[in-house]
Amino acid sequence: MTATKKDELVVHDDIKIVYNMTEKPSKTHLKAPKDRAVIANIRADLVLPENNILTVDIDFDTTSGYHNNAIMVMDDFGV
Repeated sequence: MTATKKDELVVHDDIKIVYNMTEKPSKTHLKAPKDRAVIANIRADLVLPENNILTVDIDFDTTSGYHNNAIMVMDDFGV
């Protein structure tokens, strides 16, 4: 078993990014350009109206290649 190196970055009082710097081999069909990374998947915890949490995985490893698409993440106050 390998150790996981997690780190946190506080962007604002109510925004914290937790990231895992453990490298692992890619098991996707995605290819990154030489000058940047590409998103393979995103995991999000959604707060439902009943105050429950629903965790969803958003997977970008599809045959469509998601070309010319973008993502915006926002809250009630904007992007």
